Amino acid sequence: MLDAASDREAVIAWFARKGIDPRGDNRPTPTADAYIREVTRVLLWAAWRGQALSDLSARDVLAYKAFLVEPSPAEVWVSNDTTKRARAHPDWRPFQPGRSSKRAEYGLRVLNDLLGFLAQAGYLQANPAALVDLTVERSKETEAAASQAQRGRALTRKGWEAIKRYIDGLPFGTEEDAFQKARARWVFHLLYTLGIRISSLRGRFGEIQPTVIDEEEVWVWSLEVKGGKRMVLPLPFSVLDEMQRFRLTLGLSRWPSADDPVPIVPRARAHNGVDEKPLTRQALDHLTRRVIQGASRRLAEQGEERESERLARASAHALRHTAGTELADQGASLRDAAEALGHSDVRTTQRYSRAELERLRSVLEVRDTRW
Repeated sequence: MLDAASDREAVIAWFARKGIDPRGDNRPTPTADAYIREVTRVLLWAAWRGQALSDLSARDVLAYKAFLVEPSPAEVWVSNDTTKRARAHPDWRPFQPGRSSKRAEYGLRVLNDLLGFLAQAGYLQANPAALVDLTVERSKETEAAASQAQRGRALTRKGWEAIKRYIDGLPFGTEEDAFQKARARWVFHLLYTLGIRISSLRGRFGEIQPTVIDEEEVWVWSLEVKGGKRMVLPLPFSVLDEMQRFRLTLGLSRWPSADDPVPIVPRARAHNGVDEKPLTRQALDHLTRRVIQGASRRLAEQGEERESERLARASAHALRHTAGTELADQGASLRDAAEALGHSDVRTTQRYSRAELERLRSVLEVRDTRW
């Protein structure tokens, strides 16, 4: 039985079961951050209705389902833009513009998990979400609006070109300057070309290896993705070119061996070689923010105030939105490539023909991402 005297204590117990400390000082993982966000939303919604978790019925869960699809009143619940703000900020809202059925279903799954745990632990008599269909259907008009909002989170062509110019203009007079500049270029190229999450950049070069398919060599990256899972992604030629460029800057061979311990994004370049510790997630966030804000300032100096303001609101995740948007515009889907090769071991790609792997790589080649 759960020894909890309030919803707050019960929710904290659920977080603890998942290894999450919502009150801790350490930055949460993306998954933990998503759980905290969804639970915050449902607790605020229940409080707004004058209810506790123990008051919720199946009818209330249905009402929350409708609310997740279209939070109302919008002025109370939805931000005017996609800028991330601290909760103490007067313009903070629980939701950003552009809801999707997928996001609403995710919120319902988190609620179902929470209520299921509380029922199993004896805090609730039953889980009311278990009686509700958690799938969400939306009209074409609403989905189109959500898609348009996602496009609004993507970088414009001017924004991306400004980032490249800013990085190209970084100093390189010393060995450390050259390392910092090369690392920034490598990080942004990976994020922009592959559309991966920034958390996937903490692997090692040994995870990038060739595999022979029908007597042809294809380079693939076995990278860690959301939830600690791994997927195998065939690398487009532009990424292979940039990888060789970066490795040569580090004083390494062009191609990594299977036991190469060097991080994909090293923390530093030591005097006697490359630091074998990867750049932390917090440091990666700092690197991307510093470059984006620097590029934004340059745009402002050039009189591009509107583009500058839009870029200033962007984050590393905007590069993921950009990749998805541009691929969709080209008639391709990054999700298709990711799901098709979402295997746990590079060797499992042997089941694919060379033509299939080349097709998957061509999905990522439809955009001209050369620097």
